Formats: sequence, C-alpha cells, structure tokens
Amino acid sequence: MGEEYIFIYDDSGTNLVNAGNPTVFEGRNLISLKDKNGLYMIIVRIFEVALNQGGGWVDFFYPLTDGGPATFKSAYVMSATHGKLTCVIGMGYYKQEQWVFWF
Repeated sequence: MGEEYIFIYDDSGTNLVNAGNPTVFEGRNLISLKDKNGLYMIIVRIFEVALNQGGGWVDFFYPLTDGGPATFKSAYVMSATHGKLTCVIGMGYYKQEQWVFWF
C-alpha cells in the first residue's frame, strides 16, 4: 500500500498511460469499469471531477496492482487540453486507512 502512480485518459475513456499497470490498462476503453460493489462510477466520477469541476480528489475501491483485493484508493485528477485533444490526468495512491466519504 502507499504506491503512487500517474494515469491519463483521453476524453472517450481510453487509458493512454497507466504507470501502475501499463500492460493491463493502456489502450483499453475503461469508461464502464466497475468498482468492487459493481458501480460504474470510477472513470465516470473521475471525468466529472476533472472536466466539470476543474479537478479535485476522487475516492474509490480498486484492486491492488499486484492483483490483490480491492482497496481504498484516492486520486487527484484534472483535465488538460492540447489542440483538439482533451485528456484527464491523475495521480492515484492506495490509502492506509479505508474511510470513505461520498458527498
């Protein structure tokens, strides 16, 4: 736990960079990715915060990069635009304490 890494998605939900597990995620559209409770909100919520709120923190449950169980994770996300390309960029890390606050 405590592992940090960056990730980048294009505006359709395709993962362009995943420093935590590139062979599994890069090049895949993950917009419908579910959390451990079967909710489709991980990437959708990341996009809402980055694109609609200008950036911020998102909390969710996500499997460990070594294939371990879903664990509480936080990510800071924001959007960036270059020409016609808009991306969502974030840095995620697995938290030691598993407190979830949904506002």
